[in-house]
Amino acid sequence: MKSNGKAYVFPEKKTILKEIKDAFLDADIGSERFFRFEFDIRQHDNIDILSWHNAQKNFVKIYFSDRNKNEYAGTGVGDIINYMPYPPKYYGTGSDKDTMLENAIKTIADRIGLSDKKPRYYGGHAFDLNDSMDSVWNGMGNILFIAPLLELTGNSNGKTLAVNFYYNPEKGISKSQIYEKIEEEISNLDKSEDVCSSGDFLLKKRLDVPEKEKWIRNLNNVKATFQIESISKIVLARKSIFKINNIIDPFIIFNFLKKQNIKTYDFYFQTGENYAFFGCSPELLFHRERNKLVSDAIAGTIPKGKNKKEEKSYADELMSSKKDSEEFGFVFNDIKKELKKICKSITIAREKEILSLSYAQHIRSQFECVLKDDISDYRILKSLHPTPAVGGYPFRNIHKLIKRYENFYRGFYSGPIGWISRDESCFSVAIRSGILDRRSLSVFAGAGIVKKSLPEMEWDEIENKITPFLKLFNKKIK
Repeated sequence: MKSNGKAYVFPEKKTILKEIKDAFLDADIGSERFFRFEFDIRQHDNIDILSWHNAQKNFVKIYFSDRNKNEYAGTGVGDIINYMPYPPKYYGTGSDKDTMLENAIKTIADRIGLSDKKPRYYGGHAFDLNDSMDSVWNGMGNILFIAPLLELTGNSNGKTLAVNFYYNPEKGISKSQIYEKIEEEISNLDKSEDVCSSGDFLLKKRLDVPEKEKWIRNLNNVKATFQIESISKIVLARKSIFKINNIIDPFIIFNFLKKQNIKTYDFYFQTGENYAFFGCSPELLFHRERNKLVSDAIAGTIPKGKNKKEEKSYADELMSSKKDSEEFGFVFNDIKKELKKICKSITIAREKEILSLSYAQHIRSQFECVLKDDISDYRILKSLHPTPAVGGYPFRNIHKLIKRYENFYRGFYSGPIGWISRDESCFSVAIRSGILDRRSLSVFAGAGIVKKSLPEMEWDEIENKITPFLKLFNKKIK
C-alpha cells in the first residue's frame, strides 16, 4: 500500500475507550445487550471513507454505498449471523431454508431491539437457498450478516464513527475479551490516507462456464421449452473465471471497479485475507424507511456509446426494441404484483425511462409504496426476490431450468445485498459482481432470454456487462 504521507489523527481515542469502559467493562450487565457507541467526527470530514477502510488491518471488512452518496464502511466483527449449507438429508427442504432466513432476519431484529440506538447489520443471502454450495463461496456461506465492530459512515450531514458489539453473558465470552478486541481495533484507527493501492493484473487464463458454444446451445434448448414449461422469460447467467499471475488485494479490484461506475450500489464483503465478494449494481431491490418503500424495475441492456450522440441513439434503440420492452414488461408487472401483496398503496414515481450507467443503459421504472402493517424485512425479501430481472417469469417454472443449464452455483451473485437497521433497510441486487479467492477471480453476469432473443447478441450483452472487470487485465491499475 502506498501513502501520500497525509494522516488522520483521532484525538478522541481515549474518550472513546473511556466511554466504553464505563458503560460496559466496569458496569454490571446481567442480560444480553447490543451496544452501539456513536461519536460525531465532523472535524474529520476530510477523511476519505474508502481509503480509511482500506487502511484498516482487520481482514473482515465491509463497504456499501448508494446512489445518494451515502457511504458505510466497517471493519472487524461486533456480531455475525452466518448460515452454512449442509447436505440435504441434514439440511432439510426448501421450506426449512426459508425458515432459516426468517430466523436470521428475526435474530437481527431482536438484537437491534436490545440497543437504544440504531445499529446496522450488513449482508445478504445467496440467490438460491435450495442449491448446493461450491467451495468458492465458503467464506460467505449462504446467509451472512455482520454488524462491524468499528464503523465509519458518511453522508451530506457529516461523518460518524461507531463501535458496535453484541454481548450475551451466557455465551462464554467475557467482557474483558470483548474490550481487548475493541482496544485493538481502536489502536489502528489512525491510519495514513493512501492513494488506493496499485498492482499489475496479468491474466494467465480465462474459463467461461458454460463456454460460448455450450451457452448458445443451452439458450436455444431453453427457448424450445418455453411453451412446454409455460415460460415467458428466463435469465441465464455465465461465470467467467480469470486466473491471475499473482495474489491480489481484493480492495484494489473493487476500488478500480468503483471508479469505473456511476449511479450504482457498490458493495464489498471481505471475510478473509485475499478473499472478498464485491460489485457495483445498478439495481435497487428495495429501500425501506419505516413503512415507506421504494423499489426499482430494471430490464433491457444496450451499450452506453462513446459519445452523447451514440448514447442517445442507443437509448432510442433500447426504448423502441420490442424484445427489451417485452422483457421489461415481465419485470415491471411481476414486481407490481408482489408489491400489492405487502403494500397498501403503490405509486409509479418514475415512468419507463432510461437509466444510463458507465458502460450500459437500461430501462427503469420506480415504485414508491406504503407498506401494510407489520410487514417485516423478511417478508419484503421473500416477496421481491428473485425478480424476473435475475430469475425469469414465472419463477416457479424456471428454477429447475436455471440449475440445469447454468452449470454453476450462483452463490451471492444476483441475491439481495445491503443492510438492515431498526427503522430502515436497503438492499440492492448483487449483479455486476465478482468474488476473488487469492489468484482466482470469478465474474458473473446474465442475460434475460425471451422468445425473440438472439444467442450471439445475448452473449455479447453479457460480455458488455463485465467490461469494467475486463479493463483490469494486462495493465497496471492505479
